[in-house]
Amino acid sequence: SKEGLWETRIPEYFTADTPIWYSEEFIRLLEYDVEHFPPILQTFIDIIHPTHKKDFLSSRLNFHKGLYPDDVYESEILLLTGSGEYKWFEFKSKLVRAQKKAVLDIGVLRSIHNRKKAEEAIKEGEQTLRYI
Repeated sequence: SKEGLWETRIPEYFTADTPIWYSEEFIRLLEYDVEHFPPILQTFIDIIHPTHKKDFLSSRLNFHKGLYPDDVYESEILLLTGSGEYKWFEFKSKLVRAQKKAVLDIGVLRSIHNRKKAEEAIKEGEQTLRYI
């Protein structure tokens, strides 16, 4: 499949150096080399588009605090790829619990860039038709 996997143990407090395991496909989807994509939280934070960063990180924190109705998180997000271009990705994760406490966050990343571009083209076409 064209999906990249990742997982992290949930620490008492997240820091920039919190370890995250990224699959090779995850890194390939983002167009990076494994050597240039350190397996820590800061690596991912650094590639989030500036207009998405605050909301994404805030929603992830609330998710880990248990403020979501279930243990599944979904988001569409712009990420900086190794080619220097921001592209759209679907980001999903699920909490794994032990004795009601979240201990592991596992997730999947999937490219939705082509779909988002097609949606934009349709909207632009509809606006043009309305104008005409």
